[in-house]
Amino acid sequence: MPLEERRRRLIEAAIVIVGESGLGAASTRAISTHAGMPLASFHYAFSSQHELMMVALHTLVEREIADHGDLELDGHTQTEAVRSALLMHLTDVDRRLNDYRALQELSLHAQHIPGFEELPATFRERRTSRLHDKLVEFRESRHIRFDRPAIDIAKGLVLLADGITVSMLTGRDADELRDSIKRQLRQP
Repeated sequence: MPLEERRRRLIEAAIVIVGESGLGAASTRAISTHAGMPLASFHYAFSSQHELMMVALHTLVEREIADHGDLELDGHTQTEAVRSALLMHLTDVDRRLNDYRALQELSLHAQHIPGFEELPATFRERRTSRLHDKLVEFRESRHIRFDRPAIDIAKGLVLLADGITVSMLTGRDADELRDSIKRQLRQP
């Protein structure tokens, strides 16, 4: 099996295990077994468990950022754009709950690994930048004005999206959250 395929399978196995059972369950043996490989394959593909976990974190962040790249804000006002972004995020979290659980665990873990402490902040900045670009594109395509700079709206969206993610991970009902977003972001 080519090295890149081994790495891909081990990364996906790590994401599944962390998402389903937590970081404590993600031993090199458990990951290798889940990937359908002998333990030696793990050590051939990665120098350490920490390296694999950080690559898994990068993989999850890239997926989320790619989803933001596909984000098509809806509506004709600033409020409608914000509502649509939050509802799309909620739908994505609901659809990929284990990925988001793994993303949260690995982000917290990274803060305790020398050399990786800043990764979560860097990823948050990238998400904010991507949302900013989408908001500017929305504003210009609709020929509307925002009541504050697009970067401020993007920062708020990332903060609210993080709250939605944590709410979903702690057992909140997606329909309840969806209704709350719609109620809170009604047009005046």
